[in-house]
Amino acid sequence: MNESNIAIITKSIIGILAGIALILLIPTLSVAIGWLLGAIVAFFFGGMLADGLNLLFGTERFTSGDIPTVTAVLVFLAHFLLIRNVVDKTKGGD
Repeated sequence: MNESNIAIITKSIIGILAGIALILLIPTLSVAIGWLLGAIVAFFFGGMLADGLNLLFGTERFTSGDIPTVTAVLVFLAHFLLIRNVVDKTKGGD
């Protein structure tokens, strides 16, 4: 095996590992950003938003501390729905 083959194999392995890391990192970052945005919203509008969710769902379960978690979950779901929608449109489906 000469040096050019070793370089090609090494670059291929690095590319595969970088792809796997990217696949795992993007959803993690989207959840973290969603949680941070939820924390900012909860800081300014936490009580109003929690009261609105309680009124909407007819419960007393939501508190202002739940807002970052709810936004993180919604961003996580939106991330995968957006990816699915983009993939379906690129394949030609409606």
